[in-house]
Formats: sequence, structure tokens, C-alpha cells
Amino acid sequence: MARADALRECASLLLILTPSSADLHDDSAREWRLALKYKKPIITVRKTPDVDFPLLLGKRTPLDFAGPTTAAIIELRQYLDGLNTAAGQLRELEYRLADAKRERRTASPEQRLRIDQDVAGLEAEIKTVRAVAQDPEAAIQRAGARTEAAMQRERQPEHPAAGRAHTKFINPPPLVAPSYFQDRHVENKLVAEFLNDPGYRLLTVAGRGGVGKTAMLCRLLKALESGSLPDDLGELRLGGIVYLSAVGTRRVSSLTCMKTSCACCLPTGRRTCPPCTRTQRRA
Repeated sequence: MARADALRECASLLLILTPSSADLHDDSAREWRLALKYKKPIITVRKTPDVDFPLLLGKRTPLDFAGPTTAAIIELRQYLDGLNTAAGQLRELEYRLADAKRERRTASPEQRLRIDQDVAGLEAEIKTVRAVAQDPEAAIQRAGARTEAAMQRERQPEHPAAGRAHTKFINPPPLVAPSYFQDRHVENKLVAEFLNDPGYRLLTVAGRGGVGKTAMLCRLLKALESGSLPDDLGELRLGGIVYLSAVGTRRVSSLTCMKTSCACCLPTGRRTCPPCTRTQRRA
């Protein structure tokens, strides 16, 4: 249990290829297979050249530690530093996309529906991150233009429940709300109770990768466009919703949190607020 919790919380996994770690029935192999399920970056290190590379790791390229140690450590450090860049994020997303497509080939029909949603989300995310990696300045300008446009209008639902929607949406959501969705009634009720309680401020949705956390929340937020909760859980009006992501141009930072939060509160026709403008100039 402690190992599973550590793998769930870690930023990445360093895998040293040995005969036992490459054996799918060994305990160490179970750990990196669990890291794959949690969608963690796996950095593979090859110390001895005669160890076969596991097929489940796809096209991941192992770092060569069979030669000079100093050069290998420098390469490892560069790889780890690169995980926080757009190029590194793009590489890991492409690995995850290949993993999902490989998993789909042996999945059941029910599992394929979930995997197809994952593939669609990954392809959309890859497109966004690739644009950032190829031209960071242009991507920032495009994101800024979208934010400015969002600040000037209130997003309308496809089927409003009662007139005009009152919820502003800043930045695009991480996933399109799925048309196919089942179960999660208990979880939806818990989230609804949280949102209806003014005493609560922070909600964390945890679970292993691929179980539908993002899809569930995006479906719930889509329903809130019309001022109501899904699954007939009642009416709920929000002042605004801000989407921030660990990847792309709208990173989670004090400046973006303050600027986008203010965007939800600004009256129609107002683009910026003085505190955000002063903070951005100092930054």
C-alpha cells in the first residue's frame, strides 16, 4: 500500500533495467507497470547491455549507464530538467498516447470506450503542447487573445435551462465533456454537496489514471453552464470558472490565478483590473 501511494504521488519513476525488473512477473516490474497506469514519466537506465527492454515500455529510449558515469549522470540530469519543458511534456504525452493505443488492442468493448476518450484527450493535448514547443511566443499570444475574448462574453450552454447563462468560463477546459457517461452517481453527489456548501474552499479528486476523473468533472462543469448539476441534483449558479493546467501556456502561478480570477469578476467591457496590471509590470 505504501509503495502504491508513493507511486501515485511521485513526479516520475527512475527504472534501472536488470533481469528482475525486466521480468513482468517480478515485484519491481509490478511497480513500474503501476506507474504506467498512474501515467507517470518513466526514465529507464540501462546498466548492462544484455538486458532485454520490456515491450510494455514502448518506444521509451533507455539512458546508457554502461559507459562513463559522469556523462551518463549529465544526460540523466538533462532528461529530468526537460520534463518541465514543453518539449519534455510533448515527449511524455506521445509515450502515453502510444501506451493507450497499445492497450486498446486487447481491451474489452467497455474499456475501449474509456480508452477512446483518453486517446481523444491526449491527441488534443499533444496538439496544444506541440504548438507551444514549436513557437512559445506565438502560443502565448494566442492564449492571451482567447482569454481576452473570454473576458468579453459569457459562454452560453447548448440548451439553457432558464434564459441566459450567468457563468463565465476563462480558458478552454482540459477535456470535452463526453456524450457517453455512466455510473459515478455517488461521486457526483459528493461534489454537488461540496459545491453547495459555502464553508468549503478546496476539493481534490484523486484516483488512478484513466478512471475518468477529468471526464466526470468536465461533464459536471458543462452542466453548470445552464445553472444546474448533472443527474438531477438540483440548480446551482456560479459566478465563474477558471481553467488552469500543469501544461501549456496557462500554468498554475500566483499571477495567472489572480489575473484569471479577476477576469471572472470584471464587468462586461472591462479588460483588466489595476492590481493585475501593476503586478504584471513588476513581474
